[in-house]
Amino acid sequence: MANDPRGQWPLEKFDELIGQNKRDFETRFAKSRVLIAMGEWPGAPRKTYVGLLELMTPPRPKSDPAAAGKSAGGIELAGKAMVQEDPQAQLVSQYRRKLSMALN
Repeated sequence: MANDPRGQWPLEKFDELIGQNKRDFETRFAKSRVLIAMGEWPGAPRKTYVGLLELMTPPRPKSDPAAAGKSAGGIELAGKAMVQEDPQAQLVSQYRRKLSMALN
């Protein structure tokens, strides 16, 4: 962090930039390095891991999720069990659950 100008930023500046773009992984990683330099060991890996999971999360579909598996007229074509989730979304969900259990 001695060679990175972000090493002198207050934590609020990192939070502001991350709030503007949740997928700004470089800022998240820089913040975790600042936390490590400050001796905040528990917060740094957690923030990094959560940032990775957010980066892996696919964007939400633009269509109405309630309309999935229905015809244009709104007739249900298949039960809710028949609607399959994207494999990447399943993997992210699995790791989010594991992370939640590990952090609590």
